[in-house]
Amino acid sequence: IFVTQKMSDFIFPFRFDDLLEETTDTRYYVQSKDNVDGVDERRVEERLENIERDLNDSWAKIREPKNFDTLYYFIKCLEPGKENFSPRLIQFVPEILIQAMGKLLKEIGTNVARDYREPEFMENMRNAFKMYLFLFIYYMNNTHIKKAKLTLNDQIQEMSQLNNKKPKKKRGKDINKDN
Repeated sequence: IFVTQKMSDFIFPFRFDDLLEETTDTRYYVQSKDNVDGVDERRVEERLENIERDLNDSWAKIREPKNFDTLYYFIKCLEPGKENFSPRLIQFVPEILIQAMGKLLKEIGTNVARDYREPEFMENMRNAFKMYLFLFIYYMNNTHIKKAKLTLNDQIQEMSQLNNKKPKKKRGKDINKDN
């Protein structure tokens, strides 16, 4: 798969919704208003299957708004409290991304030597890689795959709160003492 067409630069946004804001420079933004919220699940599944076919055909097709933007909107619908889709459909997205990103990584591995001869080709690969990575991060943020463990800072705060609590007294007696 040979990609030479220059694509917009994908820059990680500060907030996920920042990608919805149109830019005047070369940064990629979500151009489509093709939201999947409220769309029948069968139609959404068909769209995801079309995206899967496109990305199987070429990892570079992630740069097409019909693919990236639809995945973006689908993942946006997975925000906590908005899970409108079956678990099977929700699990379909990372399967699509993993398969396509695997093809991209293989392509990167076999084309490292092209970096100096065809910098635009490698730039397109880097941008596609960032787009896939962003979608993975956004997916994990909006599903229940969030923090499995508390961060070190959370653990320290939790321990300090436990240490700062005073023992409660019950009927004038200390509950920590044996009766």
